[in-house]
Amino acid sequence: MDKPDSYIDRNLFNEGICDLIEEYLKNTEAYSNEVVAVQKETKEIRLIYENELDQQWDIYPIESFIRKNEDGTGMEVDIDATLDLADSYFFLR
Repeated sequence: MDKPDSYIDRNLFNEGICDLIEEYLKNTEAYSNEVVAVQKETKEIRLIYENELDQQWDIYPIESFIRKNEDGTGMEVDIDATLDLADSYFFLR
């Protein structure tokens, strides 16, 4: 059985995803076809164009991590979705 990962590592990974999505949302003039990419072995996270990746990366549509804010006036990071992704990369007890 694999050694459990720490909650700290999982939370830092989640924060990294949130930071990337927030940066994407701030740059409204440059919305593009980027994807969230996670390097399978190192767990490096990037926003990148899908065609720039090799098979060592898992890719996720950026839209799956964005939702309307509570008052419906804009978009925000979907924290539930980012945490689900983070949980899928870390084995916690």
